[in-house]
Amino acid sequence: MIFTIAFFIIAIIRCLFWFQFFSNFRKVPVNTSASGKLPGVSVIVVVKNEYFHLQKLVPELLSQKYANFEIIIVDDFSTDESFAFLKSFEDQRLTVIKCDKDLPGKKYALSQAIDQANNELILLTDGDCLPASEEWIHKMVTSMTTQTEIVLGFGMMEKKGHLAGLLSRYDSLFTATLYGSAANLGLPYMGVGRNLLYSKSLYQHVGGYEKHEDLPSGDDDLQIQLMANNTNTTICLDEKAFTYTEPKASFKEWVKQKMRHISVATAYKNNIKNYLIFYALMHLVFIYLGIFSTYFYPLYTLAIFAIFYIMTLPVNFKNYKKLGEEKLAYFFPLADITFAIINPLLLMLAQTSTPDKWK
Repeated sequence: MIFTIAFFIIAIIRCLFWFQFFSNFRKVPVNTSASGKLPGVSVIVVVKNEYFHLQKLVPELLSQKYANFEIIIVDDFSTDESFAFLKSFEDQRLTVIKCDKDLPGKKYALSQAIDQANNELILLTDGDCLPASEEWIHKMVTSMTTQTEIVLGFGMMEKKGHLAGLLSRYDSLFTATLYGSAANLGLPYMGVGRNLLYSKSLYQHVGGYEKHEDLPSGDDDLQIQLMANNTNTTICLDEKAFTYTEPKASFKEWVKQKMRHISVATAYKNNIKNYLIFYALMHLVFIYLGIFSTYFYPLYTLAIFAIFYIMTLPVNFKNYKKLGEEKLAYFFPLADITFAIINPLLLMLAQTSTPDKWK
């Protein structure tokens, strides 16, 4: 009985945390006074063998309804037709450069582009992404206030029916609610390079990527931890400001992507690590203690599971709806159990494997 009682107590604690924490995933006031002259923006994309995706991305970027922006695309040693395709555009807003060092990750290529940027605001996305609308730049910029130097955007996965697609969609969805809620609570710890805005002067103030240049990954999360504080960061929850990308086509590719992301977790700031460890432990103890308790008191345990997931459903539904994925709220119980099994395995693999070079 002691395991079931402990499980019940953990369920209460986790439920209270859920209501307290994830209720902060909400829109923040936008800069409605910014209807006049808006600052210049440098949209930066690093690409490697993205010829197919660039055929869609470049026209979408050039069609943005924003008065003052440039696009800088860095070809990071592509072996396909990416560079030739990019050079075929005759638009003064588009600058194409070749990366001059073939290094793991894309930090060096990003730094080349940022150094050449003519504008104070840097807006990042990836070669395999597409903005949700022609107002992407405008919505991201007008999310800023006089104090804001960083806007965390959201990069969502396209809706694909296969298993890897479903895992990618849910993982990106839950990660978005996690870092978005944390930012609104004054603890910004990450963004996604698929959709991220910050000031060039802030980037330069912290020394660019120098403090973690030895790590292939981390150009978004580790960089945000260097630059962000509880007053200079906001989120943009306008659906017109999202970006979308195709999820990985196979479970193997998704695992490789996750391991690259997890591999930099040891470099996180201690307070961030403690926060994420607390959340992960609460998740794992809830699931595994519940599974263990089911052996002794299955009816009581299953009832507690059911009550927890029913209680948290309204919060999840409300948050997921903001990201256009409300149907995945009903997938939460299965995903919660699935990721409690997958995440520890991925963490162990990430600690014993060498992350793949960014491709």
